[in-house]
Amino acid sequence: MPHFHFAKVITFLSVFAANLSAATTASRRIHLIMMMAGSRNPRMTYEIMGSAYDVALNHSLQLYPQLFRNHSVTRYFTSGTFTCAEANAVTTVGLSSLYTGDSSSAEGDSKGIRIVLTPEENVLVLASSASLNLLNNKTRFPTLLPLASTSYNNVGLALLKILRLNKWNAVNLVCDSNPSELLRSAIELTCGVLRETFKNARDINMLELAFDSSKNESTGAMLRLSRTHSSVSLFAVLHEIYKTILAVAYALEMANGDYVPESLLRILPFSFVLAFEAIKWDAVAEEVEQMRIRSRQEYNWTISEEYKHNAVQLAAYESLLMLAEVLNDTSPSRLANATGATLAARFFNRTFDLPARRVSLNSIGTRECSVLVKQFNNGTRTFQVQVAVNLILLRFLIQISKNL
Repeated sequence: MPHFHFAKVITFLSVFAANLSAATTASRRIHLIMMMAGSRNPRMTYEIMGSAYDVALNHSLQLYPQLFRNHSVTRYFTSGTFTCAEANAVTTVGLSSLYTGDSSSAEGDSKGIRIVLTPEENVLVLASSASLNLLNNKTRFPTLLPLASTSYNNVGLALLKILRLNKWNAVNLVCDSNPSELLRSAIELTCGVLRETFKNARDINMLELAFDSSKNESTGAMLRLSRTHSSVSLFAVLHEIYKTILAVAYALEMANGDYVPESLLRILPFSFVLAFEAIKWDAVAEEVEQMRIRSRQEYNWTISEEYKHNAVQLAAYESLLMLAEVLNDTSPSRLANATGATLAARFFNRTFDLPARRVSLNSIGTRECSVLVKQFNNGTRTFQVQVAVNLILLRFLIQISKNL
């Protein structure tokens, strides 16, 4: 009996965890379990992701009525704001409660919906917004498919490319330990990915510096220490805080050239663009509206006009559609005998023609995209591409170099 485990962020490495598990029985019954930790954030958490999963499931029911003719859904949501470690604990405990027991199956009841699961751990995991570099390790996570459309690890690879092109072998990493609530998860994810990236880059010496944006004296102390190590620094901070850092750096005579006085909310030194295929939002306008209605009616959360075109939410919607397509294309006999690893392999090197765009997965089940690194040109008043990192080619070249 194969199991499918759907994750907004994988449970044991999560900021906010949203997981969908499915078990099929001999009679082709599918049990879906959505598991999420985290709430009240306009870009992610269970109100946003849950509504995306629900709309995608409804769409899948229409596309594959025979596949889902006998199915059930359980939602395991935990509200609150969590760090990675906290969300990890919440979802791990939740999953353990579903998979405990010495018998061949464990039964439980959630919100009136009955579930039946076997306790095996060989489950297929679809991570719709997880982006930690560690998730690409197939030896450790053979059943995990990182399907994020906000792939921070791709940006990490692009940063390494820039540092090496400029022959910079030392860099400072500055992560705000007291960010705004809205950016807390993004900063935590970014810094986690960069730590992992630089840990594996033996030719670059990275020093992480303490910084607390709520303390006025923290900026000067951090900058004085940074210049003893490297003139290259990476900052994971709010834009407004970055402006303050530049002002203090200028006062400490750490800036060359004229100080740029205009708002850095619009003008940042570098812009990293993930070159996925363009999203055709008009093609999913009805689904986007259904997500807004579902979020308001079922999760008591209003998605504002500003956040209705949400790439993270769309990735969750697309992940479930991809899962449904793969299950539908798998014969009943093969599905009955499938393991998490063999099911994951059915996603490798595959292209899905989805409503909003075409999604291509590589040989480890990650969404393919390149990274365009743009720098602001004060003369033309535009961002101009400085480096285009083709990650498909980059991974190929890295593999070739390892084999030499």
